[in-house]
Amino acid sequence: MNAVSFNDFLPDTKLFEPKARAAARALEGRYASLISSDEIDHLFARFVLGLTMPAYGAGDPGAHLAACRSLLSLKLTPERVEHVLFSVPVATKPWVEEACNAIEQFGTRDGQALLKEIRNSTQDDSDATCELHPQALAEQEISLSQQEEAACAKR
Repeated sequence: MNAVSFNDFLPDTKLFEPKARAAARALEGRYASLISSDEIDHLFARFVLGLTMPAYGAGDPGAHLAACRSLLSLKLTPERVEHVLFSVPVATKPWVEEACNAIEQFGTRDGQALLKEIRNSTQDDSDATCELHPQALAEQEISLSQQEEAACAKR
């Protein structure tokens, strides 16, 4: 018998990709002329941390780090991903630290909303979800988590 772990119920990082891409574009557009690229990368990393916290924060730190690394790599080179994960740039403006805290909170809010959306769609249409998986969900850019697949298999 296989043991079920918390990581068996984590959503696919693809769920978070549209929000991460949008945040990267917005941060670059808003702050490119105001702060260093290292600071923009750090803001992006803080958004990604917040975005993934509702889904990954209570589980295995390695899984959370892997999710963050995956999302950061959508816009950053492997070298920049490693740099942003293991260093904090010196703020060039006094408001940057506050911006980092705020952007992480925005990410958390967006992550909570995504998870709520998934829960609501699976609770409201759980029978249809089982019947339509994976084609209908692929059209919505949402993958079923292993937990939802297991629930469908039990029916």
